[in-house]
Amino acid sequence: MIIDILVALMVLGAAFVGFQKGFIQPLLAEILFVGSLLFLLNNRDAYMTFMSGVLHANAFVAVFVALIVAGVFGYAGLRFGGIVHRMPSVRGWDGFFGVFVQALAAVVLAYGALSAMVVMDRAATATVNRTSLTLAQVRSLHKDLDSNSLTAPLGDSQEFKSLLSQAAKPGGGHLSDAGQLDQVQTFYTDIFRPQLQSSRLAPWVMRVGDHIPGVGHFGPADLPTR
Repeated sequence: MIIDILVALMVLGAAFVGFQKGFIQPLLAEILFVGSLLFLLNNRDAYMTFMSGVLHANAFVAVFVALIVAGVFGYAGLRFGGIVHRMPSVRGWDGFFGVFVQALAAVVLAYGALSAMVVMDRAATATVNRTSLTLAQVRSLHKDLDSNSLTAPLGDSQEFKSLLSQAAKPGGGHLSDAGQLDQVQTFYTDIFRPQLQSSRLAPWVMRVGDHIPGVGHFGPADLPTR
């Protein structure tokens, strides 16, 4: 029920914001905020190299700075969109379409989060009940994690790189050696997987997102079953 409640609140809240602010102002803020975050995630190696080499920042500070940068871009979009929203020529139709556009944007955002859970589910399924992992299994795990921008940083962590090195040796690698990934996977398995299996809205979100060009990669059949 937790996932269904969150999805319902996201869609209803977004529709209300769209009714109040139209679709141009919040959509610009969302595009610039999410877009800047995805840009940094997709270029995380160069970003982390810059942060550590120039500013001598650790991973926590780098993430904090990335959120600030995304927030600045989002605020800029909010301000510029507000100027457009106040124009008499766009006020009427902007508010009308805002309800539907923002509701759809919320569904896309929920689809992105659910897609990351699907990737984590594949990772959990591939490693469950395995005392050790071969190099091929770790590489397959890295490929799955790298397929989603939200889970890709887990596969590029120093702990995961150490797991790759250990998997190449006799005895294989152990997921417990990749502490961050192990914790995230345990948290997903214990908390989110049961919720995802019983969710009634998740299949509808996945069905809608799967048909959006450039966004859809997973469908309802990819969700975990009991």
